[in-house]
Amino acid sequence: MEENQNPKVSNMSVPPSAGKPLNVTNIVPPTSPVAPTAVPTSRFKALLATVGPFYAQNKYYVWAAVLGIIVLVVLAFIAFRPQEPILAPAKVDISIDAPTVSPSGGEAVLKVKITNKDTATLNKAELELVYPEGASYVDSTPKAIGLTGTTFPVPDLQPGQNVAVLIKVRIQGQINDEKKLIAKLHYRYTNFSSDFVAETTHTVRLVAADVALEISGPQTTNNAQVVTYEVSYKNNSDKEIQNGRIELTYPDHFQFASAEPQPNLGKNIWNIGTLQKGQQGKISFQGSFASGGPGQSETFKAAFLVLDASGSFFTQADTTFTTQIGSLPLVVTQEVVSGSSNGIVKPGETLRYKLSYRNNAAVAAKGAIIVLTIDSQAVDLGSIQAEGAQVNNGTITWNASSNSNLETLNPNESGNLEFSLKIKNPPVRDTSRNLEVKTAVKIKSDEYETFLPGGDLAIKISTQVSVDTSLEHISGQLPPQVGKESTYRLNIALSNSTNELRDGVLTAFIPVAASGVDLSSIQPAREVSNVTFDSSTGKLTWKVGILSAHVGDFSPLRKMSINVRIVPSSNQVGREVELLKTVGMKIVDSFTGENLSLNGNALTTSSLKDSNGYTVDGSVRP
Repeated sequence: MEENQNPKVSNMSVPPSAGKPLNVTNIVPPTSPVAPTAVPTSRFKALLATVGPFYAQNKYYVWAAVLGIIVLVVLAFIAFRPQEPILAPAKVDISIDAPTVSPSGGEAVLKVKITNKDTATLNKAELELVYPEGASYVDSTPKAIGLTGTTFPVPDLQPGQNVAVLIKVRIQGQINDEKKLIAKLHYRYTNFSSDFVAETTHTVRLVAADVALEISGPQTTNNAQVVTYEVSYKNNSDKEIQNGRIELTYPDHFQFASAEPQPNLGKNIWNIGTLQKGQQGKISFQGSFASGGPGQSETFKAAFLVLDASGSFFTQADTTFTTQIGSLPLVVTQEVVSGSSNGIVKPGETLRYKLSYRNNAAVAAKGAIIVLTIDSQAVDLGSIQAEGAQVNNGTITWNASSNSNLETLNPNESGNLEFSLKIKNPPVRDTSRNLEVKTAVKIKSDEYETFLPGGDLAIKISTQVSVDTSLEHISGQLPPQVGKESTYRLNIALSNSTNELRDGVLTAFIPVAASGVDLSSIQPAREVSNVTFDSSTGKLTWKVGILSAHVGDFSPLRKMSINVRIVPSSNQVGREVELLKTVGMKIVDSFTGENLSLNGNALTTSSLKDSNGYTVDGSVRP
């Protein structure tokens, strides 16, 4: 090998067959100043030996540090990157020039004026109009963007320039409603992407539309007359009105009879449809104030409404009319003085009535006649007592032949009459329900061609409900014996007469060992889900719910039964054993509204009856 050969190459050429492993410490350092191994190999190995275990023991901290450095770099990039400068909103003046009042259902023109008072140009501008409920777009200059009429184009505005947008809207709502319109200008600065908004508002108060609406009729009447009223309407505006409707509100004591034309909805709403310019119409209706009293004021209200685009009706015009109820020349009234409580009478009770009559006219009434009719199949007509009167089935008549005071009834003269009747028990023997005793009275004299009505009266008849209990022997000792088992069946039966009952709940206590109550024996099967038993207290609960009318007479009894087992002890010798006690039911009469409370008989081993109906001795035997 030549002397000038690279010693490194020479050393690296030692064959591996020399039997010695390659040792980096035996490599001769190069003499060249640019040698790649500037650090001694032994130090490099020492460094690797140190770093390896350190990384293995602290790799999570190392990665956390690396991630922290990455986050700091990202935040620094975000913080120091070039950004748009923060700009203040431009000096923009936006205003709405429009009327402050508008007829309901009419049209109003809004002039929205926009002025750029800033030193910068505004571009990509749009005007947005926010409509209140009942307001809708009609037309505009320039035309709206889209069909909704909420967005309008606005040209770029140089400093000092202005533009106006004219918008026609239709505003509907109730009279005196205030409707707030909101105008918003969306814009940008030139060469900037930030959006800005300037806005203003304008409020319009609605007044009555140009529709004439009037009610006419008698200013005074009495509660015996049938009276006629008329509603007239006319479109006095310069345009047609679509989807119109007349709605009447009647006073409390007015009884509607008929109308021409017939109402389209209920008894008080007429659909007018389209009302052309200058078109008019009328509605006539009749009724009476039979339930009103003298001196009362009764006020009618009529409203003209229009349907808007959202499907809601708004009042465009309204009016009222008041009628005073005057006194009848002859007056007769009736009242129940005994036998009834809160307008309810029980079967078998006697009702006592008093009639009061009076001449309110300025002249005497000759040959006065008072007639009272009774309408009820539950009244025992043979029981009617009316001294001096003529009784013909359910009609009672008083005249001068039966009461001398009725021959001549002077002005302001008055008097009283009495009669009584009895309710049958049971009140009916058919399937009739919700029974009442209705009486109507009227009066006349020679001076008047027809009878003048008095007040009507209706007394409700309560229903008859019963809770019956009975006992059967099923098996075991009879009579019961000490230490031996006896099984009995407890029966509960419910009956009802003329009115449906609801929300019924029956409770009772079974004072025997809980193990002796056989819940699997409950009959009929449809009642199983309605019955619960509390073994800790011995309380039985039967949720009766609805008890129909005529259960037990024209339909089967409502029944529930359950078996109990007893094993008497020696201290019960000579005594009967209690099987059922404290039986009670609460239920509501759906017709009269009464809350009813009923009780049933307790049962003991001595409640058993033989085939002849005689009581069987139930005393415990030794």
